[in-house]
Amino acid sequence: MGATLACYGMEKLNSTAEFYIWEGGSPQNPRPPFNYLLAFNFDGLINEYSGKAVFLRGGEIIELMSF
Repeated sequence: MGATLACYGMEKLNSTAEFYIWEGGSPQNPRPPFNYLLAFNFDGLINEYSGKAVFLRGGEIIELMSF
């Protein structure tokens, strides 16, 4: 979503030389073992990758398994 909003923002400008995106997963002081900050609900992330996903293929709406 962050990249999509960044592209939308750039489209609204006359010109863009640089664009920076800050996201919540890269902590200022990383700590092992993952050097990552879990800033969202892990159960919600798993939920997004299970079940079916909706796609548009050849002009038809189809459902496919996520994985």
